[in-house]
Amino acid sequence: MVGSTQDWVTIWHSEMAALAVDREQQEAVLRGVDAWGAVAALMAVGLDAAGRAGADAAAGAAAADAASDARVLALERRVAELEARLGRK
Repeated sequence: MVGSTQDWVTIWHSEMAALAVDREQQEAVLRGVDAWGAVAALMAVGLDAAGRAGADAAAGAAAADAASDARVLALERRVAELEARLGRK
C-alpha cells in the first residue's frame, strides 16, 4: 500500500510540475478560481438576503403573536365581565 501511495504522490507532483509551466492551464485554473469566487460571492449575497427575509418573517410572526395574545386577553376580560354580570364568579 505504501508503494501505491508513493506512486500516486509522484504522479501528482509530476502533473503539478507540468501545469506550472503550461500557460494555457494556468489561465484555465485562474478562470476556475475566479468562477468559484463569483459563485461564493453570489451565495453570500443570497444567504444574506435569506437571513434578512428570515428575520423579517420572525419579526412579523412575533408581532402577529403579540396581537393574537392581546385579542385573547381582551376576550378573557370580556368573558369574565359577562360571567360577573350573570353571577357565575
